[in-house]
Parts: sequence; structure tokens; C-alpha cells
Amino acid sequence: MSVQELPQNSKILDLLKRASSYDMQLSLRLNSHAVHNLNQELKMGDVLELIPSTPCKSGGYMRELNQMSDHRLAVSQS
Repeated sequence: MSVQELPQNSKILDLLKRASSYDMQLSLRLNSHAVHNLNQELKMGDVLELIPSTPCKSGGYMRELNQMSDHRLAVSQS
């Protein structure tokens, strides 16, 4: 998690442009709600979550997540 201070009247799109250099799709949540308007202005105290969307094609990453989940289930059930 990182905290960034933005200039007054910044919009969600402004922050997204900063983070878009990572070439991955992101899901956005503003104060725990889905974002539908990228031109929405941010206010002091807003929390914007940039959540990487894991594409189904990345088999290695998804396999690793599933293995961790399966391991956790096996440990908790024993």
C-alpha cells in the first residue's frame, strides 16, 4: 500500500495515469465502492484502491494462488 498526496482538484484519471505505466488492467474502488466515472474529483481523505486484475491467461500466477489456497484449506481442515 502506498499513500500519495495529490494536487487540489485531482481526478481519478490523473492518479490512474501515474499508475498506468505497469501495463496491467486495474480494478478501481473509491472508498470501498466501484468506480464508474474516471473524471470524478478526489476529495481530502478519499481512499482509491488500484487492484490488479489477474487475467485467466496467466496460468503460472493463478496456479500459485490456487496452490496457496489449497494448502491453507488442507492445514485448516486437519
